[in-house]
Amino acid sequence: MSLMNYKIEFVDKISDAEEAKMTKDMVAYERAHGIDVNYKKFSIVLRDDKEIVFGVLNAFTAFAEIYVDDIWVDTPYRGKGYGKKLLQELENHFQGRGFNNINLVTNAFQAPGFYEKCGFKVEFVRENKKHPKLTKTFFVKFFNEETQTQGILKKKNSNAKENKGRYPLIIGISGISGSGKYNIIKKLSESLQATTIFWDDYDEISKSPQDYVEWFYSGKDYNDWIYPDLVDTLQKLKKSEAIICPVTKQKLIPTKYILFDAPLGYCHQATGKYIDFLICLDTAPDIALARRLIRDYQKHLDPQKVIQELKEYLFKFHPLFILSLEDKTSDLIINGNLSLDEQEKKVLNALSLFENKEYNIELMHAIYCATNLQFIHLKKALEKKWPITMYV
Repeated sequence: MSLMNYKIEFVDKISDAEEAKMTKDMVAYERAHGIDVNYKKFSIVLRDDKEIVFGVLNAFTAFAEIYVDDIWVDTPYRGKGYGKKLLQELENHFQGRGFNNINLVTNAFQAPGFYEKCGFKVEFVRENKKHPKLTKTFFVKFFNEETQTQGILKKKNSNAKENKGRYPLIIGISGISGSGKYNIIKKLSESLQATTIFWDDYDEISKSPQDYVEWFYSGKDYNDWIYPDLVDTLQKLKKSEAIICPVTKQKLIPTKYILFDAPLGYCHQATGKYIDFLICLDTAPDIALARRLIRDYQKHLDPQKVIQELKEYLFKFHPLFILSLEDKTSDLIINGNLSLDEQEKKVLNALSLFENKEYNIELMHAIYCATNLQFIHLKKALEKKWPITMYV
């Protein structure tokens, strides 16, 4: 096959449109192979008491690895352990997030001995015989993780065959604050005689972003929520082992169904991998806001605080209450504006179908979708055989 006419040239930088086109195509190729590129650049900085930066670590995540690009410590502070502090912070930040390793490369004239003292192992050496100072040493430090969740796309079960008889089933309920997660979980726990787990119970013994708005605009990395005790609870219950909640001190029993308040849903990989069936409450932001105000101020009304909260919602927090398509990734989407009785009925019906191997793509032909957008999504999904979410 002959090639079309073309030219090759070196450029300092490709255009944003060309960058977007290339990235879109590469991501599509990776996703087709079940791979998540997971690329994100970041830096860790050291500041003195006058807020002057004297140390920086530049790195990026890709697939299941963390690559260290550069480490710099200002000359007056070198040899005092600050470089090691940066590497320790990097390791601590990503510990328990499902990554495979941290790796880096350094030249002979730089600091290969330093990295060995920090626990990194030599993978191989690329010798430069003409200029030995430029001989490169490749280092790696593996995480001691039971499972690796990064770099691999979560597979969706469109058919319940594999889940039949695999109890307990962990049923996740996701949605924005005020969507009604607590109320539907409490109602379902009575009808299903199910153990309940609430995300907020683990807040005090876990790590999460300090500024939600900053987190939102810096890329929404759901793995910034580090909840090891919650992960341990889910893991043990999934193995049919009872466990004492480390916060409430209540005994959690592995009932047939376990209802899990999972605000981040499948997006939070550490807990999402234990969810067998995820329900997303799609609640209008204004209704969610009204519910929160009633919940927080019905006993002790403080008009000034109400006004302040409304201002913060209007000018600061509003984007956090708009669910993206990624946030809605689930097995069942329910209109959160419905009554509790209606929600319960839809959940129980969906669970029955799920367990009886009828919750699959053939069933979707019979589903009525409430909006044109949902109908279009369903039509495309049926044509292209995408993973299906049921809208009710």
